[in-house]
Amino acid sequence: MKKMKKTIAAIFIAMLMLVVNSSCAYCMADFVSFMATSPREGALTYMEEKYGEKFEYINSDGTSFINTIYIYVSCESLPGKEITVTVDGDIRSPTYSDNYMEHYFKEQVEEYMSNVAEDYFDEFTLTSGVMIRSSDNVYLGMTFDEYLQNEPKTIWGSLKIADSDEETVREFVYELKRLGLHFSFDITILSVEERYSASYYNDSDDIEIYMKG
Repeated sequence: MKKMKKTIAAIFIAMLMLVVNSSCAYCMADFVSFMATSPREGALTYMEEKYGEKFEYINSDGTSFINTIYIYVSCESLPGKEITVTVDGDIRSPTYSDNYMEHYFKEQVEEYMSNVAEDYFDEFTLTSGVMIRSSDNVYLGMTFDEYLQNEPKTIWGSLKIADSDEETVREFVYELKRLGLHFSFDITILSVEERYSASYYNDSDDIEIYMKG
């Protein structure tokens, strides 16, 4: 009789362990599926509601364990652009930000900056970068002038000049300040192999410019 009770108990424990293991495996699979789809779907919904068009998922980086996930998406209005949606915070109550407007105005920024540079340099190449997220004050429908003057918007990128000198470089960056722009640029004078870093942020007292080693 005792032997039978032990056998029944062993069978019961084995069945219980099987149920527990199956349940855990199901929960883990469900969690992994949630992790893979929830940030993606949340990002797509956020973008479609904010900009009024359909977005397609491209790829993603990061995990919720570090509280930041980057979702890369595309849309018809910005062909060939990989837009970043940043998902911050707890995965069940995330906050979203994006750099759609950075891509939207990128070519206009480069054209504007190039027009300013033409008054100071004969031959140069200027490229602007794309911030990983736009400020909260940036919105679809704002004018280009509003975008440029927006606080705390910073234009950053690189300027490679065929031939010039430090004095002219300084004149150029102070003209940017006079125009009300905030910026962070790497500037290279190719003829003399001199590199400068020039920056002026919304909370700066003045331009910071120095030669790089």
